[in-house]
Amino acid sequence: IRYVWDADKITHEKDLRAHLAERHIDVILSCPKVEPEKDSLLQAYVGGKKLPAWLKPVAYALPKTETLKIPAPKALPLLVKVSHP
Repeated sequence: IRYVWDADKITHEKDLRAHLAERHIDVILSCPKVEPEKDSLLQAYVGGKKLPAWLKPVAYALPKTETLKIPAPKALPLLVKVSHP
């Protein structure tokens, strides 16, 4: 997993896919932000927007919030596998 600078500012699917392909990104971990970029496509996916076919969700386990004694998060991080053409 590599940090993708400025990916949160991308607002169009075609541009996001090109951005990730250019950087050889295979997996994205995107966390919900308190103040996301305006019209951020990644943040829309984190918020539940339907993923395009070239992004596949990856299952992952989180510790139970009651074990950690913290409030449950409003949104979970998004972990997806990227397929390139």
